[in-house]
Amino acid sequence: MLRRVRDPLLVNNLLNDSNLPVADVLPADDPPPANGDWLLKPIAGAGGGGISVWSDDSAAAAALKRPHYFQQKMSGRPLSAVYLA
Repeated sequence: MLRRVRDPLLVNNLLNDSNLPVADVLPADDPPPANGDWLLKPIAGAGGGGISVWSDDSAAAAALKRPHYFQQKMSGRPLSAVYLA
């Protein structure tokens, strides 16, 4: 179960299928333009550690050695949620 909830593409698809607002994500093998509109995020990250803006002038390329994915930047208040059943 932990592996599934830590899969950003699976979680993104589930949220989209439920018509909930969610930022777009892309897998590591499908990088977006490095124009600053996307974040590079580590797989199984926590607490915001290891997140960087994906842009030509960033040092984000060094993070590509770790398992990662891309998430489109969104404006607004950053929030997270935890569900325990």
